[in-house]
Amino acid sequence: MSKYMIAFVLAVFSLAAGTGVIAQEKQQDEVDQTIMTGEDSSGDQDQQIDDQDQQIDDQADDQNFSDDEESVGEVASYGNNSSGFYVSFNPGMAMASLPSKEDYKKGTKNGFSAGGFVGYQINSFVGVELGYMLLPNYDYKDNDGNKAIKLKENAVVANVVGRYPIANTPISVVGKVGTAYVMAKQTDVATNKDTKKKPVVLTAGVAIEYAVPKVNNLYASVNYTYQDKKKYDSQGLTIPQQNMFAVGIRYQF
Repeated sequence: MSKYMIAFVLAVFSLAAGTGVIAQEKQQDEVDQTIMTGEDSSGDQDQQIDDQDQQIDDQADDQNFSDDEESVGEVASYGNNSSGFYVSFNPGMAMASLPSKEDYKKGTKNGFSAGGFVGYQINSFVGVELGYMLLPNYDYKDNDGNKAIKLKENAVVANVVGRYPIANTPISVVGKVGTAYVMAKQTDVATNKDTKKKPVVLTAGVAIEYAVPKVNNLYASVNYTYQDKKKYDSQGLTIPQQNMFAVGIRYQF
């Protein structure tokens, strides 16, 4: 009996030991599984964080693109010199270089001038215009300083206009070249005799033009215009050279 009891006891202990080992291994497997599950969960969280970061970056890119589009729109609004009719008005001052005439003094005279124009902008860079220039009256004086000749003149002007918009600014550089049909009258003070001439002379000018903020199609400018002289014989009328300085306002339809 003692042998069988000893064998039975050994068998029980072996079974208990085996069961403990199995339980320990199962517990270790559960721990390992928990660790792996934690790692997978951590990986999922990392992926979610990466996805959120990417979404934020995409939203920032979209906002930057929207800002760029808005900026481009603002720049484009400066360049609304696209095709269309316009009107302009340029008040200022004209300085005439009176040439020497027999028995009369030469000199420089100045006075109020103004120009009104109707034009057509063909594209952002080229346009044409037709206008009327009101020029000041001038007096020639004799060698004693007395008023001897009165000179009146106005002009119809036709120009080709070039505009160059400066990128990302509301400013454009403007150049003009054309002809002026001058209507001039010289009156001799002593005899009250009129002499009339209607020459065609060269004109040219430059300007800086500024697109007025928050007012569509309205432009302000500073202008310089040169009008050439026309000289006749010493006894006849001489159309003086004009240098005109003006501020301007232009509205494009």
